[in-house]
Amino acid sequence: MKALRKLYHPSIFQGSLSRNGYFEGWYFKQVSADLQHVYAFIPGIALGTRPEERYAFIQLIDGMSGQTYFIQYPLEQFQASDKALEVRVGKSTFSDSCIALNIEHSDIALRGTLGFKNISPYPARLLSPGIMGWYSFIPRMECKHGLVSMTHRLEGQLQVNDTPIDFTGGKGYIEKDWGTSFPESWIWMQCNHFSAPDTSCMLSIAKIPWMGSFFMGFLCFVKVGVATRFFATYNGAKIVDIKNLSRRDSAGNAEHEGVELTIERESPSGREELRLHAESTQRGALKSPVRGRMDSFIKESVDAEIRLEYRSSDGQTYRDTGRRGGLEIVEQIFNYFSA
Repeated sequence: MKALRKLYHPSIFQGSLSRNGYFEGWYFKQVSADLQHVYAFIPGIALGTRPEERYAFIQLIDGMSGQTYFIQYPLEQFQASDKALEVRVGKSTFSDSCIALNIEHSDIALRGTLGFKNISPYPARLLSPGIMGWYSFIPRMECKHGLVSMTHRLEGQLQVNDTPIDFTGGKGYIEKDWGTSFPESWIWMQCNHFSAPDTSCMLSIAKIPWMGSFFMGFLCFVKVGVATRFFATYNGAKIVDIKNLSRRDSAGNAEHEGVELTIERESPSGREELRLHAESTQRGALKSPVRGRMDSFIKESVDAEIRLEYRSSDGQTYRDTGRRGGLEIVEQIFNYFSA
């Protein structure tokens, strides 16, 4: 029963502290109502093979400055429920109803509680327990992905060092990952600050190891009001065009990151097309897992601009531009589309 409960509730703790070469982390993004403050908090565990590689952590990024922090805790200071999303790291707690932060670190002090109202979970079904669809049933995948809340309202205040920040009326987003390693290469974007207040979107593309080879898999949703549309490898959607818009300086460092792509899907009601265009300049370095160890890095923006355009053969159209979006690009992924 416990295994079945975990399968159909991917937001809860999926692992075991006795495992080796394993990671699990939750991603909580908060944007204030005036769009002047953006913070993402990532509580999790890293379970490498050596004692010094086994610990809990809270990672965070200030989206406006790109400043990041990685705060390590003894593994004994991690607690997680196997019945609901309830995670505790040190003196801070994280759930699908609130986060309560109490962080004292040499570089940052952070306290306060944010409540979540009207969360929008992924609509689980019998043969699709989570956003990974039927891939949720496949064991030993390198990395699995869970969508906890597409968008929700925030209430409360955080004090960052000596500065109080009011997030009341702002928006939040929650997702998670677990497994052995992040993919070799990937693209991820997410935004829920469009001109239409109930619009939200997320896209994840990754190189996925598979039976001695690999395939390029992706997940995507667009929520407009009460309607949510899903595009994914498992439901027949295809990426028909993708462009790397990133630019590098003379030293080879990325000074501007961007991607533009088009997805098509033949649905029961006809053909659907989704175009996404994302660009960012402000980024911070976050640690990412390799065989359970948090010893790799990815540059992430939480201040990207994301434009989306949806159209269907039955005449439905929608265009909008979002701000304060999340964006990660590992550029090697474009090689697999151009090959």
